[in-house]
Amino acid sequence: MTNIRSYKVSINTTGGAGVATGEADSVPFAGRILSVEYIPGPTSPPATTDVTAFITRDGDKDTNVETLSTFTNVSTANVKRYPKKEVDDGAGTSLAAANKTNVFAEFTTAHGIHVEVAQSDALSPAAIVEVIVEE
Repeated sequence: MTNIRSYKVSINTTGGAGVATGEADSVPFAGRILSVEYIPGPTSPPATTDVTAFITRDGDKDTNVETLSTFTNVSTANVKRYPKKEVDDGAGTSLAAANKTNVFAEFTTAHGIHVEVAQSDALSPAAIVEVIVEE
């Protein structure tokens, strides 16, 4: 049986107005990522706020990361994405369907996600990122 679960990551930021940064990791989880949603913190971050969610492939946020979704210049509105990646044949060549269109699949993780916020104000939290996962 497939389980659909939600995981939220709250990101606090420190620094000056418009230049504050922060990062946070999810709890460990494994599965196919179906959606990623940016949710502004309770005190509205500035319109310059950038949020990036990464897949942590080996559990180390500093190496072997793959960009899951980037939210640029977001502020007070929720933004939901359904990220996909292009599938290749193992040698790096994109797979194409019979009609020559590329094939895409959901991102997967065995470790969770890492989220970074930039160009925000010092807020706790500046942003919340929610991922919906099929485990």
